[in-house]
Amino acid sequence: MIAAIKALYNAFPIAMLAGTALFRITWLEMRVNLGWIFFALWGILAVILGTWSRFFVKLLDVRGTTANLCVCGLGIFLLSGRTRLFSTPAALIREGLGLTRLPFLWINATIAGFLLLGWLALFFANRKQRAPRN
Repeated sequence: MIAAIKALYNAFPIAMLAGTALFRITWLEMRVNLGWIFFALWGILAVILGTWSRFFVKLLDVRGTTANLCVCGLGIFLLSGRTRLFSTPAALIREGLGLTRLPFLWINATIAGFLLLGWLALFFANRKQRAPRN
């Protein structure tokens, strides 16, 4: 169960990076709902990471998760720039959910909460697994 949650959590930044890269293609962005592509990529990557978790064991631990967040965050920053850093991921999620009236601030707060609380949960779950038993 924990491996599935780790896979779902680690697939999110990778899918967001791919969605941000696709968002830069104006032709594609005007014709396809990239939010649906983001959610589809997230699901596909989560299934791949979950089923092949023994191959992705380093990615699914705390160091791998931290590296994943940093590398994907840097990639999103380099692709979208400082001005669109917070609007592009929120636009992808808002577009995918079909909630066009939802403010970017709420979506960004949800993303930040998901990333922070998820990382803390994985950190403490990993710490609990490594604790010596008496």
